[in-house]
Amino acid sequence: MLVHIDKVISIVKKVAKWLTIVSAICIAAMLLINIIEVIGAKWFNWSFIGYLELTEQLMVPVSILSIAYIALERGHIRITMVSDRLPSSVRFALDIFGYVLGILVMVLCTWRAYVQMNYAMNAKLTTNTLSIPVWPTNLVIMIGFCLLFFSWLLILIKKIAIAAQTK
Repeated sequence: MLVHIDKVISIVKKVAKWLTIVSAICIAAMLLINIIEVIGAKWFNWSFIGYLELTEQLMVPVSILSIAYIALERGHIRITMVSDRLPSSVRFALDIFGYVLGILVMVLCTWRAYVQMNYAMNAKLTTNTLSIPVWPTNLVIMIGFCLLFFSWLLILIKKIAIAAQTK
């Protein structure tokens, strides 16, 4: 069973890694947009119209698309001063509780992101200056939450499978 879980985790990790690359490209685009704005305003008395809106729209993929990859790599910061002193069975129970709670929160967040995206599409919401549709940003949020949900679910299943094998 662990082999199958690892294969699925590998596939999800590849998708998450590509989304992390998209996130990095968005950082580069934000950097370029803001450099153009600063140089244009400082030396040429010219402003990049809508640069702030573009930067705001690009912040969403930057902040959300790499979270699942970090979760799969176990790269989140963990403070273990207390948990290291607990018995392994208590640590295991706390880990399971944490993943179950996180999964439930991600279900709620994914659902609400979908509702918001659907509303933005139906209402044809756009940004003020450049009239950029808002729904793609909501879609990115939904994808990020959904991928984090699947990542935590797979980690939870793997943890339980490993625990079942060691008994």
